[in-house]
Amino acid sequence: MPPLTDFLVIDFSTLLPGPLASPRRAEVGAQVIKIERPDDGDAMRTYKPIVDGESLLFAMLNRGKQSMAVDLKSPADMEVLWPLIEKADALIEEFRPGGMDRLGLGYDVLAKRNPRLLYCSITGWDQTGPKAGKGNRDLNFVAEAGLLGLSAGNYGVPALPVFLAGDIAGGAPPVVINILLALRQRDGTGRGVYIDGAMTNRGSRRSSSGSNNINSRGRTMERNEAGVKPGGVDDHILQTRGLTMEFHGFVAVRNVDLNVRRHTIHALIGPNGAGKTTCFNLLTKFLTPTG
Repeated sequence: MPPLTDFLVIDFSTLLPGPLASPRRAEVGAQVIKIERPDDGDAMRTYKPIVDGESLLFAMLNRGKQSMAVDLKSPADMEVLWPLIEKADALIEEFRPGGMDRLGLGYDVLAKRNPRLLYCSITGWDQTGPKAGKGNRDLNFVAEAGLLGLSAGNYGVPALPVFLAGDIAGGAPPVVINILLALRQRDGTGRGVYIDGAMTNRGSRRSSSGSNNINSRGRTMERNEAGVKPGGVDDHILQTRGLTMEFHGFVAVRNVDLNVRRHTIHALIGPNGAGKTTCFNLLTKFLTPTG
């Protein structure tokens, strides 16, 4: 018998970190019910490649789950969802801090209806810190955690990860581990817990391998034989040459040199200025400099 047989997970998460964590439970016997918007569902359903009308990424991340379309603001839909929440073992959500509370689905409310519930919130920062309300992207999490600066590119500046390191390293594995630990605790206490899954905090622990580059005065060593230094110590956040940006199958920017400093986009140069405005607009929307 699989170890999580009869373990029910209600998954409110979308895109990558939460969905990547929940199929791990489905693989070991848990029943995972994915809650999606009634109109178009999880945005990951539209991500390429599309095979036989279905997103390959969505299928990979949500295999073994059941999907349920629910309007969380509809009393009629919630009447259907409440019985599942009241018997669920775990709940995963990815709203910004306060989002579930505004829907009447915060931990304090649900713990009264289901005292054994293991409730896990995944955010970029945390629930209460100075950056709690900020919405950011995977690259911001990786940079803030110090992981971006641990890989030197051809020009001696951080190289962009080839995968969503923040979501994967700081999101999914800690969720899996902490829910299992909470389950073990519940076996003894009979009560559920709240888990604050902040991806940046978890990601910073992955950067410990570069801590030897920080001397006793707290200052970083120069890139030398180690070839790395922790991120966030100099004025550059991102620098690249010959950048090509492709969105949803079309090339938005081709062969652009880019230098992003902590508070400004310092240089943005393409052949004859081509792509300059487009690249600037895209970057200010998706790659907000931090600091």
